[in-house]
Amino acid sequence: MKNQGENFSPQENQIRFLRIMHKSDFLITIKAACEKAEISREAYYKWFEDTDGFAKWYIAEAEKWLAAKLISVKSTVMKAALGGDKINNYQDRRLAIELMDKDFAVKKHNKIEIENKNAVNIDNDLLTKLDSIIEEK
Repeated sequence: MKNQGENFSPQENQIRFLRIMHKSDFLITIKAACEKAEISREAYYKWFEDTDGFAKWYIAEAEKWLAAKLISVKSTVMKAALGGDKINNYQDRRLAIELMDKDFAVKKHNKIEIENKNAVNIDNDLLTKLDSIIEEK
């Protein structure tokens, strides 16, 4: 791997590829994005192999994009969890809690302290059973 590190400057076709990924919300296949960017898939994968600078740049740009979209994602999840859309189920509410979690959502193999100071072990089997009961209702 060639080490271009901090001195990396993306080429025009690399910027064009990233813009295509952004416009598609990263929901496009690599094959389709390469076709739109008029590059070969081999060229795309070679970018990652040949320079660590490209990989660092690409990941940083993707993370910036995700950070900008995160509020919209959280808003959509909360809307669904609160019944603001026609499809509403317990997974929406569970995802909302997990996204906003400040260590109060139950996680596998955690202990929950109860007022009488007895600890209850919550395991995956119990959570799965609870999920299936909720799903049935």
